[in-house]
Amino acid sequence: MPIWASFTRTSLAVTVAAACFAASGCSGADPSKQARAGTALSGGNHSAGTVGYPQASTGEEFWFAMPLPTNMSNRDIKITNAEVMDAPQGIEVIGYGAYNLEDTQGLPLIVPEGYPYTPKFREFKDYSEDGFTVKSKKVSDIFYVAHLKVTGKIQKNVSKCRFEYQQGDEVYTQTLRCGLELRLKK
Repeated sequence: MPIWASFTRTSLAVTVAAACFAASGCSGADPSKQARAGTALSGGNHSAGTVGYPQASTGEEFWFAMPLPTNMSNRDIKITNAEVMDAPQGIEVIGYGAYNLEDTQGLPLIVPEGYPYTPKFREFKDYSEDGFTVKSKKVSDIFYVAHLKVTGKIQKNVSKCRFEYQQGDEVYTQTLRCGLELRLKK
């Protein structure tokens, strides 16, 4: 039986008051505008822990929810991209998507592809192409997932996810902690 965890939007509302303990990164999607290190986001409780699945098999695919973005700033932001920064050997990132919590009936932290309770991500609207707005001092209704494939033995954890966002005319990147421990079954 898979380990499956889910948070509802209500249980994550406390993250609005959480302090942002994020390390900053930098990249530029638009070469004419170098991204600056951002501080507007918090990943809340999700960034504080590590989700895990110790029974994976080579070839198995998973959906890993990155931290639910909380805008700690006084201005709205538009999230335009997110990515796992440190996928270890044994994990291939197949792609990314951004989905509404209402469609997925909560935040599925790590779910195997094809299991009965795994959200049907391919059937839902994907907000990653156009980006989405997170209002000032609010928790997002939309979250990013990384679609992962196990390719072999995994000895390290995923620990960093980078978000790119716009606030006014400025482009920012910010790295949040995102713990995932995925291991092959013994």
